[in-house]
Amino acid sequence: MFWNKGAQRVYGWEAAEVLGREIGEGDNAVIEKASEDLKQKDEWLKETAHFTKDKRKIIVVSRWTLVRNEIGQPDYFLVINTDITNLKQAEEQLYRAQRMESIGTLAGGIAHDLNNVLSPILMSVEMLQSDELIEKNGEPWLSIIRENTTRGANLIKQVLTFARGAEGERISVQLRHLVKDLIKVLRETLPKTINVKFNVAPELETISGDPTQIHQVLMNLAVNARDAMPDGGMLTIMAQNITLDENYARLNIEAHAGKYVLFTVKDTGTGMSPEIVNRIFVCTSPSSTAL
Repeated sequence: MFWNKGAQRVYGWEAAEVLGREIGEGDNAVIEKASEDLKQKDEWLKETAHFTKDKRKIIVVSRWTLVRNEIGQPDYFLVINTDITNLKQAEEQLYRAQRMESIGTLAGGIAHDLNNVLSPILMSVEMLQSDELIEKNGEPWLSIIRENTTRGANLIKQVLTFARGAEGERISVQLRHLVKDLIKVLRETLPKTINVKFNVAPELETISGDPTQIHQVLMNLAVNARDAMPDGGMLTIMAQNITLDENYARLNIEAHAGKYVLFTVKDTGTGMSPEIVNRIFVCTSPSSTAL
């Protein structure tokens, strides 16, 4: 019904080409989901992929508003799409930079721990150079070599997994296993003055997400917690199943009713200054923030 100059710049179609027609610029499943959700509330917001006239893929934030007539009946949809393709590319570059910064922060602890891994291996090899010792007590030393080699390989595997690029591909993720792997890395790399604990619901739901990005978010929070506890303290990571109802979804435009997994990261550190708190996306008070 209406196609403004902004839509023309983003998609490449002139108004005369699209008015009264279906141009199929997006995913039909997303359009159907938006139409269904708008039966429950008058606004819908989603980040999704669209295609331009020349078949170029773009990422947009699509905000739908149901406009009603003078007697309150649905009249038409007002759709405002914001092209954030360049922003998403910049975010990916930032994720890579943050990942490398985090690796650099943890490198000292990892190097120290690898030294601890290699020391018993080297000692065991020296002891096994004696033929007599091999015959009498060789098996315990071989076990030490095997265990420490495996431990070192796991450390390197974690670092390599963390260092790989973030493509944003969503797969089925069992968060319980991810948290266990993360806790192992944190206990081996954070200062020994920091006690790392975790509490994960036994029947934690499987989610759809990018495990590398989830790992990065939790790792960054853990590193921040470490910096807030220079004299040591307690770091706790918790995960539990929650359900958001329709009332909550109506009060929060980006929320959808349904089952979710809630992550909580707590530390006993100094907290954030008011200046830092003011840079958080949503803030309730200097001592309480929500993301």
